[in-house]
Amino acid sequence: MFLHKNQIVNENSGVASDFKLRTPFASYRPVDYREYMPFVNFTPTIDEYLTKLFAGEIDEGNKDVLDAYITDMAAQAIEDLKKQQSAHADKIHDLYHRRVGDKLAFERHLEQLNGDLERNEEELQTIDQRQRATKF
Repeated sequence: MFLHKNQIVNENSGVASDFKLRTPFASYRPVDYREYMPFVNFTPTIDEYLTKLFAGEIDEGNKDVLDAYITDMAAQAIEDLKKQQSAHADKIHDLYHRRVGDKLAFERHLEQLNGDLERNEEELQTIDQRQRATKF
């Protein structure tokens, strides 16, 4: 169903595979993950804070200053993941019903083709009988 297996996330590159809907055929194909933008924007802030913390430039009272910031970022990420989960569940639901509908449509088409085949075979037998009758 998919073109290739998921790639393992490299700590340095941040690239893996996700799946994207390609509209003409309504099928999913792998695409590279993008870094989560709130975390990308947060990286310079945390790096600066950790540099100051390890250098001893932050006093004892401010050591936990980023705890609330990190917690808020995690809460936002969880919210975004829940939205994504809902969107994926909706898409899976739609694809399931489309598959059921397609199966019924294929079965109806197959019945129609079988009926056409039977009529053609009957017509062939009729023509064959007429042909034999005129020869003798």
